[in-house]
Amino acid sequence: MKISQGILWPFVAIGGYFLTSCLCHYIIFPEALPTDQNYPRQGDIILNASAGERVQFVKDRFQGNPNEVIIEVELGAHGSIPMSHVHINMNEVFTGLEAQTSLEVNGTVHTLENSQSVTVAAGAPHLPYNASATPSKIQVAMEPIGSFDLCLVNIHRTLAKEPSEQSWLSQQLQLSRYAYFCDVYRGDIPVWVQQAGLFFITPTIRALGYHAWKATTP
Repeated sequence: MKISQGILWPFVAIGGYFLTSCLCHYIIFPEALPTDQNYPRQGDIILNASAGERVQFVKDRFQGNPNEVIIEVELGAHGSIPMSHVHINMNEVFTGLEAQTSLEVNGTVHTLENSQSVTVAAGAPHLPYNASATPSKIQVAMEPIGSFDLCLVNIHRTLAKEPSEQSWLSQQLQLSRYAYFCDVYRGDIPVWVQQAGLFFITPTIRALGYHAWKATTP
């Protein structure tokens, strides 16, 4: 049975487009990588009122072990990280500092109180949140950091914008750029599905003006 050229042509065109766009994006015109001055420093603070979060860098990549960054995260009453997420290459150690913080890891909920720690291995979906009416604080040690310290600033700045500043679609397109570059994926969709999809659509999203990273200074 012969396949009509009229039916085949759109698939050839689409395949050719993705092949050409990926070749340009990944090989011919790769994006510039961050330099040292682009990364956050000790003492830098991120505020995300919509999630009830305050994040402070207490150890940056330029102190001691360059692969480790440590932050302190304050969660307001009923505050939460926006969604369950996964890091394929990064391990994290969550330690309770003040009050109680809940940490869901692979569907199991842990309660972090003062000095109690839970290690989240790379590849494990996790979600920190504050289930109480009392503000809480945790410390998070991240290693190997990759570019996630820079991405943490970028992601929260995007999430903290008011709806009047960006549409839902614009927010999702920007977050998808961060996901592939930052090694952070949704926890409710198989990572390989996300990686495959992002590999092919990233060149198009870049062409629309969305960048993989932005300098930490406003």
